[in-house]
Amino acid sequence: MTELYAATPGLTPEEFSRDFGRMWGATDNTLPILTPERRRATTRMMAERDPAAVAMPLTILRDAPFPKLILSGGWSEAFEVVCDTLARAIGGERAVVPGAGHGVRDPAITADLAALLARTARTI
Repeated sequence: MTELYAATPGLTPEEFSRDFGRMWGATDNTLPILTPERRRATTRMMAERDPAAVAMPLTILRDAPFPKLILSGGWSEAFEVVCDTLARAIGGERAVVPGAGHGVRDPAITADLAALLARTARTI
């Protein structure tokens, strides 16, 4: 993954999506078509930091006095297990946005965030 993110400045969204998919076992026959929505999501993903470079301070997150919400798109059983485990480890809530794919970065999360903030406001 580090190599892919290092090469990102020279890639188009289509190339990044293809290479990312192949990393996870996709073939040319199983790679998703980049619809305008997927292209926007891929472009946002390309601008992010390499996930492999991120250390997760689980204890600090667990002990922090703010609410935590772990979101996922329901696209992968394995990824859902990772998100469930993370939510338990840090005492966070879980929400799944079906159809949001790998990265939940769209307006569908607004309701989940608003509900979390409303519950939190009542407890502060």
